[in-house]
Amino acid sequence: MKRKKKILIIEVGAIITGIFAFALAYLIKPEIDIVAIISLYVALGALTISLKTFYSIDEVNAISRMDGNIMENPNYQPNLFSVVLNYTDSDYKQAASKIMEHMEDLFKKENVQSGAHLADSVQEVADMMIFVPFLIRVNKDKNLTADRYQKTINNLMVTINCRVKKYEAISDGSCKLLNETLKLVEYVFYYQLKSAQEKADPSKLLDIRGSLFVNPVSIILYNDYLGLYYLQEAIGLLDPETKEEKKDKKEKDKKKLLGESTEFIISQRDKIDDDTKNLAISYLETAVRLFKKALENVGEDTIWRAFICYNMSRALFNLTILNVHTNEDWEKVINESIVNWHISNLTVKDIFKAKYNDPIDTWLLIAQKSQEDKVKLSKFIFQITTKKPLTDHHGNILVDNYHDILSHDYFKNTIDDDPLARTKKLKEEIIKRLS
Repeated sequence: MKRKKKILIIEVGAIITGIFAFALAYLIKPEIDIVAIISLYVALGALTISLKTFYSIDEVNAISRMDGNIMENPNYQPNLFSVVLNYTDSDYKQAASKIMEHMEDLFKKENVQSGAHLADSVQEVADMMIFVPFLIRVNKDKNLTADRYQKTINNLMVTINCRVKKYEAISDGSCKLLNETLKLVEYVFYYQLKSAQEKADPSKLLDIRGSLFVNPVSIILYNDYLGLYYLQEAIGLLDPETKEEKKDKKEKDKKKLLGESTEFIISQRDKIDDDTKNLAISYLETAVRLFKKALENVGEDTIWRAFICYNMSRALFNLTILNVHTNEDWEKVINESIVNWHISNLTVKDIFKAKYNDPIDTWLLIAQKSQEDKVKLSKFIFQITTKKPLTDHHGNILVDNYHDILSHDYFKNTIDDDPLARTKKLKEEIIKRLS
């Protein structure tokens, strides 16, 4: 808009200058030649056109420039604590709606003024992907299903794609990294929108050129979700029932319990044919390598470290029950996940207490606490099914008898009815096993 005003001012100035020059020349020499007048206006017209061209090129350069965008910054680290602190709503609907609205606002026309702005906005959405599981995997009993955000997410992805395509028409060369990041964001959204019984289309993830990513967050996101893909493929080979598509809704709701799947794999590990077993082991080892690569880029981010360590511990645990030697102990890795969730949650609580003089439980904080408890309870199930002692996150044995864990504070203090309906099912499974 500012450039258009400049061009208009130049055009008006050129006309006024021409009139003034003609009037002055006429006063000095009334018999001035008409050819001279035409020449003057041709020169002024050429000046106007050249200035318009200059400002048009300058405007295209300003729009297409990618200088300084965070997507290409290898040292960039988002402040995830600020997200948890900024969305203080205790109600799920309000918190989730505000987060989605913020992502939509990033791509309004007035907020996308250059290639760098667009890249930064896409990267900010990528940063928020860590909270997507909290937004759309919720308790079906409370009617807070993924369907609520299916349309919103579809509209958001359409808007982002339109913005990228318009920018691509101006500067195709600068769009490769932008497009790969966008494909990654799109995959994560639709992966989380799928129900637990369905799988996101892996071709979308495998089509992403992960080697192009420079930004640590994009590298983490890509390697973590690719690791999850290989982990799920391995478990699907070892326990085919977990991979079967169930058409009936009631059957879909009857998801195989964590301990049941583990016990099935243990009971069948010597009966699985060598080709299937070796392929599953290769998938699990690949998953571990990818999770390690993700962890290399985490830095001091406790939230991402907690997520990835849990995923990695699951891959290591399955290798262990297949009698494969690993350099890392799955219990130590899962303990690291619990410790990082604990640190993250305590940090946020302390900040809230200092800021509001009273500790408050926001929806995001409760969701994070439930994630910590989910990891604790999953660890118990892994230990029970492999007949190992029940330990806390420091490796200390909690009880001598499995049944005694039900009355222990470490178990009792976990959330009973979390907003994501994860801990409730795990607690019920443990109680059922030990009762």
